[in-house]
Amino acid sequence: MTGERRAWARRYLNAAPSSPAYGSPEWCALPDGPEKVAAVVRAAECWIVDGELAAERLEAARVRGLWLAKRAEDEQRTRRSDQHRETWHRWPDPAIDAEVADDWLQWIGGVA
Repeated sequence: MTGERRAWARRYLNAAPSSPAYGSPEWCALPDGPEKVAAVVRAAECWIVDGELAAERLEAARVRGLWLAKRAEDEQRTRRSDQHRETWHRWPDPAIDAEVADDWLQWIGGVA
């Protein structure tokens, strides 16, 4: 559909390549005709292309925002995991090691 629209607009723009900007005093002074129509078509094409680009920029910003949010979430999860590991997994604990070694020796009949 975009290609059809652009082909249609191109015919008008090629017919009057030097038409003044739509709404300008020069455009207002023109009689109705190909140059005036070409200026309107050019303005419409600029408007629609700008809208398409704006939509692309918004989508890119949305995706980037999602990516940044996910990255922040992952970093927070990693920090929590590291904190958990530091709090609960203090291996080897020398006191526990000594107690286990003593218990083992007693169990196998050795001397503590």
